Amino acid sequence: MIAVRDSSNRCKNCPKDEESLDSSRPVPNITHHSIMYAPKCLVIVSRQDYIDTFRNCLGIIYTVWVENLGVPLETLVGNLLGCVLVPPPGGPQVRFSIGAGDRQALQPPAAPPMPVTHNAVYMLLRLLGIHNSVTLWCAVMSEHKVLLVSLAAARLSAACRALAALMFPFRYAHVYIPLLPAGLAEVLATPTPFLIGVHSSLKEEVSELLDVIVADLDVGSLHIPAGVNIPRPEGKLLSSLQDSLALVLQPELKSADSAFAPPPPSSSPPHMLDKEIRAVFMRTLAKLLQGYRHCLTIIRIHPSPVLTFHKAGFLGARGLSQCPFAVRLLDSMFFNGLVAERGPPWRPTDIWDELVQNLPEQLRLESLNPELELQHLQDLAMQLHLNENPNPQGVSTATYSQRVLRPPEGASARIHQPPLPPLDARRVRAVIDELAARNAANPK
Repeated sequence: MIAVRDSSNRCKNCPKDEESLDSSRPVPNITHHSIMYAPKCLVIVSRQDYIDTFRNCLGIIYTVWVENLGVPLETLVGNLLGCVLVPPPGGPQVRFSIGAGDRQALQPPAAPPMPVTHNAVYMLLRLLGIHNSVTLWCAVMSEHKVLLVSLAAARLSAACRALAALMFPFRYAHVYIPLLPAGLAEVLATPTPFLIGVHSSLKEEVSELLDVIVADLDVGSLHIPAGVNIPRPEGKLLSSLQDSLALVLQPELKSADSAFAPPPPSSSPPHMLDKEIRAVFMRTLAKLLQGYRHCLTIIRIHPSPVLTFHKAGFLGARGLSQCPFAVRLLDSMFFNGLVAERGPPWRPTDIWDELVQNLPEQLRLESLNPELELQHLQDLAMQLHLNENPNPQGVSTATYSQRVLRPPEGASARIHQPPLPPLDARRVRAVIDELAARNAANPK
């Protein structure tokens, strides 16, 4: 930020010689683009979780402004607010334009409580590796303070989203900030658990935190302070988790030592590897929580039923009394939320409920034929993929060619940038009202 001092605002009590000296100094004419700053910005705030669509819309608005394409910004904002109707869960794909010659598509997930990750989980495993990723997952599940560091804000946002998604069916219930502003660094001193991402420029400030687990996404390192103990699942469950991840990410390991090794199998595309990794973590939690519903008790003497969970009975029946990870998980806020949300018997079921019900039979078949494990993982991954890309009522899934305007290379480095004008709220409202009247006159 540049502060310019005006000579007319000089203090009246200053000595004359100092005043004359100050007035004799030449005032530089600052025009270089490297020290310019943008005094305005546009921010989209929404309850909808469509980050890619919002990014595209902001990019289109910026391109229209910087290239002076002749479309009023109020028209673009009004079209975005007034003509884009988000369908209900599992609804059809919506195709729209905000008025700049663009073509965009928006597809709601089939079940909103199910996380939407795209490639975020695969990116996390690729950056940190299997061991560090599993350790970080255990830290989040056991309510530790977790800090992610990277030079790229997009990586921080995706990694936080990935870690929260790997907790499914649990929901993260503590402080969750994918990108922490530099001015709020004191938040890291909070005594409560958190999942926060910070830019690498603040790495020196966070190095003094004694109880925070720091994962550097750019170098793939994980720093665990000496006084922090991260509980892990019991031996067999942990080894099964790591072996399944290796099976998904490195399928060539199965035949690497064969004398006549077959051609290496083709790996799944990144968006399917993402779902296969999520399937591995979901199955791990399903194995750990097998039979948890038998320990739920419904008390009906109150106006609304009260659900309680017999923790000691569950740990004793499963032989997990000496497993710190299981004990810590059952004491967490995540598990209390799971009981309140999924405890009632009369409720809609989803992929998690089907997995818990079918897992014992799947494990029995896998004990007879280990080759079935990968097949079961891929079947579960396909269900997760269809949740993100549903095809209701037989709608064609043909690829829709989207058109998103992009500024030419080097546009942001131009010396003479057109000033971003303030938006006229009345013109935006007029566009929204016109669209509403048109839709009322021509209902679909």
